[in-house]
Amino acid sequence: MLIRFSLFLIFLSLPLFLFVLTIKLAVLMLLFAFGLLFFLGVISVLKRCFHVFGAYFSVQARENRKVLFVLNQRQRHQKMLHFKRLQLNYFKELEREKLLKKNNQAHINALAQAIERDLHRHKQKLPKTLFLQFQRENQLFRRQQNQQALLELHAKLSTFVNG
Repeated sequence: MLIRFSLFLIFLSLPLFLFVLTIKLAVLMLLFAFGLLFFLGVISVLKRCFHVFGAYFSVQARENRKVLFVLNQRQRHQKMLHFKRLQLNYFKELEREKLLKKNNQAHINALAQAIERDLHRHKQKLPKTLFLQFQRENQLFRRQQNQQALLELHAKLSTFVNG
């Protein structure tokens, strides 16, 4: 009876033993499959990298990059030339305005001096109050840089002296 019982246990454990062996074999096969998949993935990535590097360093790609570089340089130089022109025009305009202001200042000073000379030349013909008023206006308009008012003052002085 014990022998039967032990044989029974052996026969009962035999499928379990085979089941455990198949699990171990299945685990090993699964690990092998993942390893193979990983290895093939690495090989595929390396192939793709070599292909991309080969295409990047090919003669045609190098020539295309050279052409694009020259085109970009040309475009950059054109933009730089445009902005240099704008800058030169800006500085020319500033210089022109500066010269114009200086020229206007010189004309205003010359006109004020001419009025002052006319006032002193015709001092005896003008009443004292009018002479002082013309003198004050001349100095005021000269400080204000009012060329139009100086011209009107000169015309007014001429009418009083000649009229």
